[in-house]
Amino acid sequence: MGLALSPTAAVPLLVSLLVFIYFKSRNQIRFPPGPKPIPVIGNAHQMPMESQAKTFLEWGKKYGGDVVYAYALSTQIVVVNSLDAAQDLMEKRSANYSSRPRFVTMCEVLGWDTLTLLYYGTRARKLRKWIADVYTKKEAILSYRPIVRREVGRVLTLLLAEPESFSKHFTTFSASMLMEITYGHRAATDDDYYVRVADHAIEETAKLAGMGSTVVDFFPFLKYYPLWAPGSGFMHNNLRVRKLVQSMINAPYDMVKEKLHVGAWPSMIGHLIEEHTVDGKLSQSDEADIRAAGATIYSAGTETTATVMSIFILAMVRYPEVYKKLQAEVDRVIGTERLPDFDDRDAGMPYTNAVIKELYRWQPPIPLGLPHMVSNDDVYKGWKMPGKAMMLANIWAMSQDDVLYPCPGEFDPQRFLDTTVPADVADRMNPENFVFGFGRRLCQGKEFADTNVFMMIVNIAATMDISKAKDATGKEITPAAEFEVTATSRPKAFKCVIRPRSDKAVSLIRQLEADN
Repeated sequence: MGLALSPTAAVPLLVSLLVFIYFKSRNQIRFPPGPKPIPVIGNAHQMPMESQAKTFLEWGKKYGGDVVYAYALSTQIVVVNSLDAAQDLMEKRSANYSSRPRFVTMCEVLGWDTLTLLYYGTRARKLRKWIADVYTKKEAILSYRPIVRREVGRVLTLLLAEPESFSKHFTTFSASMLMEITYGHRAATDDDYYVRVADHAIEETAKLAGMGSTVVDFFPFLKYYPLWAPGSGFMHNNLRVRKLVQSMINAPYDMVKEKLHVGAWPSMIGHLIEEHTVDGKLSQSDEADIRAAGATIYSAGTETTATVMSIFILAMVRYPEVYKKLQAEVDRVIGTERLPDFDDRDAGMPYTNAVIKELYRWQPPIPLGLPHMVSNDDVYKGWKMPGKAMMLANIWAMSQDDVLYPCPGEFDPQRFLDTTVPADVADRMNPENFVFGFGRRLCQGKEFADTNVFMMIVNIAATMDISKAKDATGKEITPAAEFEVTATSRPKAFKCVIRPRSDKAVSLIRQLEADN
């Protein structure tokens, strides 16, 4: 016989149960604040297609948190808008915040296999150690100086011939350096085969795949969508780009492996192949890892450096008074009888260093960084950080902190030279605290990249004048500070005038070209 309750007895029991559920739910740890979701799709309809970093910062201000939460379908997203929160989570608790979310389109469909996208584990640590040997050891970085000098000279020569193609020249600059250091291949022309293959793969990927935000990322089963079915155009496009990606990863590696038999030029990949070859054989896993290490360096370094330099040109066109001060300091320290070199940075160039800091801050090259993943459930400031959630560091929001950086929309290097700012505040203001990433995912090529930016900037300042273009009526055109909607914030195409400062400057460029 079953247990039966009269209606009179059931009512108090039901009320007690509801009260218990209510107070239990009030005491549960909640997610960070964010926009109100709707059933099933969550906040998918509110996720911005453009100006994502700006929208996420506005969410933080509107909903009252330096950490905000949203979810789109099955993907949970935690956005970190402040430097304090980013350091608290991704540095002080790096063990739990250093992995990557699942990138269905990038990795599983297109076949990108790089350290940048790997879960943090044994394989990631292995690749990270290999890359550290190449890009963090002082003796290695010093050994690259002749390559950097030569490629800086190539850019200056190209600016003499085709100044309007400056953005393309900056890509050539970073691509040629990384191709030679990584694979031992010197790109003799702007149309080098291996550089062209890699750039094409990176460009097409940027058009096709957001970082974990494509329709296939939200609906992973679509990666099995049959090619013969109606509406399969996206899969045909995916396969086209996959071929480009595989060519980028495999072609330069295969070149190195073949040339090792005849004594190839020393390179990172050549060294790794020789080091891990046993009895004439390379294991399948080691070979995959070496390919991934090479692809990591090239894909991560080429676009970011080129983006920073294109932003530099835009800033100097918009703020000519800054460029004049920069040139004056370069002239004072270097003079006009030679070109700037690496050691000049230590000779006292405070304004130049301030320009570089402001360049990183004004428009960070990767506004949202690369997504991290919350490995396990955590609690921060009373908020639940759900395990497996995607975590985005809103680097752009950190760069626009109007407490640290008054009038953040202005390009003002002087903010880093204010001697009245307390030392601890000046240290917090340094954009290198956030622009190169956080914790165990900090960019390993940070010092190398920063040195290259310095060399490129001071050599342009020493040899080139930069000014606004004019329209048909002779009126100066001030380019808008507008940026492409991709993973990086390369400026939208704009016009300007770049010309040599003097005949002596041209002579110095020609001499550098002849010496190399």
